[in-house]
Amino acid sequence: MAKVLVPMQPDQPAKTMAAVEAAIRLHRQENAAVHLLSVQSRVNGHVASYFGADELRQLQQKMGREDLADARRQLDAAGVPYTTSMAVGRRADTIALIAREYGCRRVLLGSPPESDVVGTMFGSLADQLRHMIRATGGFEVIGS
Repeated sequence: MAKVLVPMQPDQPAKTMAAVEAAIRLHRQENAAVHLLSVQSRVNGHVASYFGADELRQLQQKMGREDLADARRQLDAAGVPYTTSMAVGRRADTIALIAREYGCRRVLLGSPPESDVVGTMFGSLADQLRHMIRATGGFEVIGS
């Protein structure tokens, strides 16, 4: 069975929803298994010092659940089964790691926004992932 990974992009909800729609189509066409991923950024030491380890973990989990909520509703409404996970780390690195770990052949990112200044300056998430797989292979990045 084909597996697809849909990483949440909370800063670009339209892209996330477009990626979820693509996952629904792939599930219906190929019976692809859908996996949703929320990646939370690491908190720097200075900020982390204001929280206990458990409290910080709970905050990151709460944010992850919030990131996943709309995508879960969309998949539930479509009757598409899925799995979810939350991870902490650098976004592109973590997405690549989870895609390999779960055996996902495709990473769905949705379509680009009209103007993506950050992506233009630093390279989009899709560009970063494509760069990583040139050396290691393992999955296809769909979207930008």
